[in-house]
Amino acid sequence: MKKIISLFFVAAFFFGLTSLAESQPSKQEQERQSRLRSEQLKAKQDTEKRIRQKQEQERQARLRSEQLKAKQDTEKRIRQKQEQERQARLRSEQLKAKQDTEKRIRQKQEQERQARLRSEQLKAKQNTEKRVRERGRQ
Repeated sequence: MKKIISLFFVAAFFFGLTSLAESQPSKQEQERQSRLRSEQLKAKQDTEKRIRQKQEQERQARLRSEQLKAKQDTEKRIRQKQEQERQARLRSEQLKAKQDTEKRIRQKQEQERQARLRSEQLKAKQNTEKRVRERGRQ
């Protein structure tokens, strides 16, 4: 019985070694799995790198777009301000021209009034002189 038990233990021992040997992957298999893991890791890192690069490109594109919009907005504000200044100058010039025209009209009217007044005074003087002459003849 001891022999049978001993044989049983010996058989179990060899069976365990065999199972252990079968459960342990061979060196080639280990290297293959190691390469596979390395390739998977590299693929993952490359994918992450591409994602980061794409995100950075998108960020840069947004930044350029925002800068362009800011530049366009600034240029638009400058053009609007220049147009407002031009319109203000135009209104000022039109007002000055209107005032100058009104002043010339007033001056001309005043000159005409003065001329009429002188004419009336001259006529009155002539009439007075005529009456004086007529009285002097009488």
